[in-house]
Amino acid sequence: MRAMQQSIAELEAKLSGNDATEGDDDDMEEVEREHAVKLIELKVYQVIDDIDMLHSEIEMAKQMEAMKLKNADQDKREGSAPRGDKEPDWRLDSQSYSQIDPRTGKAAHPILNSSGQPMRPFILTNDRQRIKDSVFRPDWALPTMTVDEYLQQEQERGNII
Repeated sequence: MRAMQQSIAELEAKLSGNDATEGDDDDMEEVEREHAVKLIELKVYQVIDDIDMLHSEIEMAKQMEAMKLKNADQDKREGSAPRGDKEPDWRLDSQSYSQIDPRTGKAAHPILNSSGQPMRPFILTNDRQRIKDSVFRPDWALPTMTVDEYLQQEQERGNII
């Protein structure tokens, strides 16, 4: 295909470099005809490649559909619920079911019901933000004052001669 694109580029260069002499009119018509045929051949090859790619994509889609049906049948045989419908893995408050309420010391009631609606008032804390902030912090303690501030404190304490 690259060779065909190179030959098309050469023919286009010949067409653009036309001096238009009368004896060359027949030659230029032949070059134009050859250029048009090469362009058509290139487009035909591109369409054939696209059709092959579409066939392979259709085959992949059929395989994916068969895998989905197989998984659904396997879930039915095992008696489990279809994935995503009743599994609480996606829930953000999954830890809250086993937590203890810090105000009362008793087991906390779930914040959300099975349909995802709040059952009681709750306070959003910055615990997630604190955890996210601690991920990218350095492993060592950073200085809390400059060297000049430290020397000034030491001077005030009388530790500097």
